[in-house]
Amino acid sequence: RARYVDTFEQVIKRYNGASGRTVTLLGANNYFPRWVTTFVVGFYTIYSGSQTLNGAMTLGMFLAEISVITQVGLAWGVIYSLLLQMQTCLPALERIVRLQNLDVDVTDRCDLMVFMRKTISEARKVQPDVDL
Repeated sequence: RARYVDTFEQVIKRYNGASGRTVTLLGANNYFPRWVTTFVVGFYTIYSGSQTLNGAMTLGMFLAEISVITQVGLAWGVIYSLLLQMQTCLPALERIVRLQNLDVDVTDRCDLMVFMRKTISEARKVQPDVDL
């Protein structure tokens, strides 16, 4: 019993370690679209800010475009989050597909049942008074 408990505890420790690393990675992945949006807004601010200061672009247009970039970044963040959720389901889906594609033993069982029925009927012919 102690060996099984030790083995089970090792499996649990490995799972907990992998689960902790997965949660950390998924948390970091959720920040990726936010940082990309911040980088794009920063780059746009540097590029178009100078145009706004030179008078080539109005302040209203500059602020409106920053708002649009932020909204697009939020939308892509939602799409990215959905893609991450879909990707986390893939290992379980692969396991289900692999298990469903394993060989089945239905034909072997059928052959065994036919053999057993044949054997029992032959035994009843030889000894009809024995209950099989």
